[in-house]
Amino acid sequence: MEEFMKEFREVLEAEKLITARLVDSVARTAQLASSVTPEMQELFDQWVSFIVSQVMREAEDCEIDIPAAAERIGVKESSLLSLILYMQRNGSINVQKITFLKGDGKDGEMCDCLKGDI
Repeated sequence: MEEFMKEFREVLEAEKLITARLVDSVARTAQLASSVTPEMQELFDQWVSFIVSQVMREAEDCEIDIPAAAERIGVKESSLLSLILYMQRNGSINVQKITFLKGDGKDGEMCDCLKGDI
């Protein structure tokens, strides 16, 4: 029974973290959506175009080292992967091979405010 209660508390703690992250994401999305103007959209599109051109330079030899390229470009690895997916979807590139290693089990996208106790 003690083991069950321990596991139950861990599940509840995980649920609190997930809920907090979801609330944070919804709040951020609402804030961004309420302030998107044509000018802001244009600036974002220019930024994406600039980053995409840097990704294309990084991948001149048709292969890209995600951690190193993300650091050189100045974005997180997950942002770089999102941009690569965007480029795949719009036909700029055709991804043929992905190589990956086992992760460390940590969510690199979770903000520090959601790590640990709430």
